[in-house]
Amino acid sequence: MSNLDKPLVSIVIPVYNGSDYLNSAIDSALAQTYSNIEIIVVNDGSNDDGATERIARSYGEKICYFKKENGGCSSALNYGISKMNGEYFSWLSHDDLYEPNKIEASVNAISENLLHPHNTVVCCKSSVINKDGVEIRRDLTKAKGRINSMEMLDKLFNHGNLNGCALLIPKRILDEVGDFSTEYIYILDFMYWVNIALKGFDFFEIGAVAAKNRRHANQVSVRKSHLLSKEMKQFISELIESIDGNKAKLFILWQFCKRKGLKEEAKIIEGKIDISLKSHLVAGIKRCVYLLMALLKKVYRKIYGIGALK
Repeated sequence: MSNLDKPLVSIVIPVYNGSDYLNSAIDSALAQTYSNIEIIVVNDGSNDDGATERIARSYGEKICYFKKENGGCSSALNYGISKMNGEYFSWLSHDDLYEPNKIEASVNAISENLLHPHNTVVCCKSSVINKDGVEIRRDLTKAKGRINSMEMLDKLFNHGNLNGCALLIPKRILDEVGDFSTEYIYILDFMYWVNIALKGFDFFEIGAVAAKNRRHANQVSVRKSHLLSKEMKQFISELIESIDGNKAKLFILWQFCKRKGLKEEAKIIEGKIDISLKSHLVAGIKRCVYLLMALLKKVYRKIYGIGALK
């Protein structure tokens, strides 16, 4: 199949002071088995004496390089998306990696599973690596295939976030949902996936483990976890107002609030929809189980190492 028969995929790499890992990220994008790609690197005003810019420019015409004033990850993503020519968007953080088949496996899933090419987000699975690139955990759960928008909304709020670098998103969806929010720093990705689901778009999960998420001490979410919680609380309050009247969506938010101990927000939702005693009991049990499992995982990993639980 020639490139004329393949949709163009734009890999956007936002980077700020990324000299430690940027080479590896770009190399993993260039190593894709899928040939019809463009790689867009957006330097978000790095202040590292030009180290990030030197690395990016060393690739010459193999990538498209842009530099802008510092505005945060959301603004860098928005800028990169504004410059892309592809039918599909694939985010690659400057400290993460792709397996060589990431793009090919995701694009092939569209035709192989008769997915709507412009209305479905394709998700691959991912592994977790440490600062040195050594794998410490891998997602071994079974791929779920099609996930409708309501199922994804429930998954996001009550069963864990998506890895943004594991997604392939049609440009049409980006146009419909709009820009990444620049008002939020720590949950910008979570917010965007929620907004995609709220717009009614579906997801499809494939079995390939094709993205590598790096964990290291300098990550924003690691250093500012208390601010992440503050942003989540604000986002939930905004959502309660914006989806007022949709009982199914409000119930999903209520379950999340009960599990996270957001009592004020849970009460607001209870004032909008009828919550049965049974629902309260189930939510309480789920929260206890969630807290117990989190504690057991923490203890287990402390004893056997961070990669002990797959």
